[in-house]
Amino acid sequence: DNDPHGAALAECVFGVGQRCPDFVYLHFTVGCAAGLISGGAMLRGAHGNAGEMGRIFALTGLPRPTLESLRRRLIEAGHDLPDLHTMLDRYDPAWPQIDDWIEEVRPSIVVAVAASMALIDPQAIVFGARLPEDLARRLIGQVAFEQAPRRGTPSPNPQLVIAEVTQSPAMVGAAALPLKQ
Repeated sequence: DNDPHGAALAECVFGVGQRCPDFVYLHFTVGCAAGLISGGAMLRGAHGNAGEMGRIFALTGLPRPTLESLRRRLIEAGHDLPDLHTMLDRYDPAWPQIDDWIEEVRPSIVVAVAASMALIDPQAIVFGARLPEDLARRLIGQVAFEQAPRRGTPSPNPQLVIAEVTQSPAMVGAAALPLKQ
């Protein structure tokens, strides 16, 4: 399996999934992909590629909202961040480049949320993986929902939440796989 699926499974067993059987887990690290939980079970797709958000970004030309792209932006501004682990250890919400990066990737985040809503209609969309809590909150704050009514009533929207499993979610999910089965 892959890291987004593992992290979604960890969240399903030990986090948001304890009260929400249908959610999308947006997995932010070197890449950006999703794990899909439907009815409390992993949705992998016919070829195991469900949640491959990178394909949407590649086809649309939208920037990939990855922590690696944030790290590169910070390096260009003079920060000494040799790897993603170092950036996360030194993460400072006051870095002005974070706001620039959020502005750049905002359309991608909105499209990822909209695609998730359109395809599986989740109760929640979880922002997680290695995403610092501050950054998750700031990204969630950028999401805009369509306001047009559906069949004469306001459209229901998923909750946007921060992952509750924060330590090695992909590994926790991999370890939980036999328990879930």
